[in-house]
Amino acid sequence: MIILKQAGWIGVLLMCMQLCVAVNITVDATVGIFLQKELLFQGFSSSPSDPVKFIASKSGSPDLPTWLRLEQREPSDRAFIYGTPGRDVSIQVVLEVTAWNKTDYTTKRQDVVINIDKSKDIPRYQAEFLVKNRSIDEFLERKESVNFVEKVKQIWQPQPGGVKVTAVESKLDRKGRVPIPPQKEGVYITVGGASTYEVLKQEHRGCAGLRDSSNSKFPPFEIDWCEFKLMDKDDTAVVVSNTTTTEVSGEGFVESTYVAPVFDSSIRDFGSDFLLILILPLAVVVIIAIILAIIMFCFREGRPKRDSETPRPQLSHHDSILRATFRLRQLSHQNGDAVHDSSDRVPQPKETSTPYKQKPPPGQREYEPEPEPPMGAPPPYRLPPQPGVSVSAPNGNNQYYPGSAQDVSRHERPPPFMSSGNVH
Repeated sequence: MIILKQAGWIGVLLMCMQLCVAVNITVDATVGIFLQKELLFQGFSSSPSDPVKFIASKSGSPDLPTWLRLEQREPSDRAFIYGTPGRDVSIQVVLEVTAWNKTDYTTKRQDVVINIDKSKDIPRYQAEFLVKNRSIDEFLERKESVNFVEKVKQIWQPQPGGVKVTAVESKLDRKGRVPIPPQKEGVYITVGGASTYEVLKQEHRGCAGLRDSSNSKFPPFEIDWCEFKLMDKDDTAVVVSNTTTTEVSGEGFVESTYVAPVFDSSIRDFGSDFLLILILPLAVVVIIAIILAIIMFCFREGRPKRDSETPRPQLSHHDSILRATFRLRQLSHQNGDAVHDSSDRVPQPKETSTPYKQKPPPGQREYEPEPEPPMGAPPPYRLPPQPGVSVSAPNGNNQYYPGSAQDVSRHERPPPFMSSGNVH
């Protein structure tokens, strides 16, 4: 029984060791030589048809090293890690690659360990080309760097050491513009070797390219010969170049170390946030409502105060206008609501130039007594009295004709609201 248990523990330990070995992906690189590594879907997804989005960063850092890049346009496209290590990089770089399955939204993380060999020298003589009719994604997927190197070898004619690809970079990474489809963004590819490039230097004719016999060897690659460069890494100056670059002088950026944030799993207290976001605005609204209520309901003057501060003649004039308006509305309402029998109704003409008097129905008097006016109503309207007139005769005598103003008593004068004078 004890032997079976020990065998079981040994089996579990071997399985864990296999899993640990499967998690890490090891890649070998050389200083100064282009590195290209494809991230396979099989190591991150159970189904190869599922779209997977890759995210890569250096272990303990939020981003990749400056010499490495990750290329993947869409989750269904292939993903590549590429770059050229320099002398200043460490001999081992650990990358954390996280795969995000877009079908079931599961994630999986693996470590990619890059071992860099610094025992070899960087190729001294290098030539940089700009391929205008290619994009970086298809350049990596088709491994066209191998075909391009074979074409360069035919012109370079290197020694047995040969030439190798030292760098591949998208034109967009050098402040290039995004092209309009179906145009391509362009790819910079650098080829280097230990032997000199005298033949290539002699064949070069500036922006016109190489000689006719040499230009015919590069199709289907379309080369921008104005961007062509020949470089010697042992010399600081560029040997052959059709472009000029301005050097920027000044103080550089101070390198700072990245400190990863610490995850805090403690329960957060939202009491202060609740008071600041909800209680404080609510208290301000209540205070404003109380101030508005005091202004609207506690400082009203009222009608008695208004009447006490208004002159008496003005109040009388206003009351008389109200009574006259009430009387006119009452008369208009009575004339509009008179009901008559339709059988004895006399048809009234539609148009007439004289007042038309309607015959009252049988059994009804022609004139009905007017209702008594309300208390305080003004007397019926009368014409104002006519003043006296003095007429001069031809013989010089004046004849005076008295008017009706002398016979009008004080109590028969028109009401105040019919007077022509102003009320003060």
